Amino acid sequence: MNFILGFLRKLIVTLVLVMAFIGCASNKAVFQVKNAPEGIVLTFGHIPPETTRLFIHLMEMGESENTISVFADIRGTLLDQVKKTGIVVCPFVQEGRNYNIGVSFDILNKDDPENWINTEITADNGIHTLNELALELNDSQTGVTLSAEPKFSNDVQFDTQRFRYIITVKVDQYTSIGYSQLKDELEWEFLSGMLDDYKKDNINISGDFAAYVTACCNINYDNIVWTVEVVNSKEFTVSL
Repeated sequence: MNFILGFLRKLIVTLVLVMAFIGCASNKAVFQVKNAPEGIVLTFGHIPPETTRLFIHLMEMGESENTISVFADIRGTLLDQVKKTGIVVCPFVQEGRNYNIGVSFDILNKDDPENWINTEITADNGIHTLNELALELNDSQTGVTLSAEPKFSNDVQFDTQRFRYIITVKVDQYTSIGYSQLKDELEWEFLSGMLDDYKKDNINISGDFAAYVTACCNINYDNIVWTVEVVNSKEFTVSL
């Protein structure tokens, strides 16, 4: 099952500090955030050399049900680049909006809640969507259609597969499971692929559950692919 879903809602208690520290192996991982003309700049004073994965998640804070998130999953040669430069720029934020920024420094690609650091910042500049978007469910509630091509406030470079669609299924009050797929089309039929994926992962659940779908754009900036949420569907019932 797609691993990214496990990260999307795992932000821990927010620290009202611009500099954050966390124990990571035998070293300390350190980062700062600040505004720049391009967007929000993350500066890493130290990334432990044994880090094999850097996961960065920005979530717009507010009372809206359609809260927007942005994330990047940095590994391999890109991670080596960040270790050398110590800088990551995220331009996909909107002026005046407050963001919770979470960073995970993972060893051997293992997701450990203790590896997360969080801080907040209000964006001064950035790139955001201009048009109103919607995700429309088909009659059988097994697929969605994005209402229009997303338009951004500046030119952007889409990745090969422009979209990532994610369905989140609420199993109970505390547990959600998900499924996602990369696509280049505005339509996504999710049910058959999701059922096949759950079967492979030995996820044995059945019944009717509340669910919603998120549409994201995959955008390349400075060699890093950022997954930018653009809209959530209304909540609906999915039968498994």
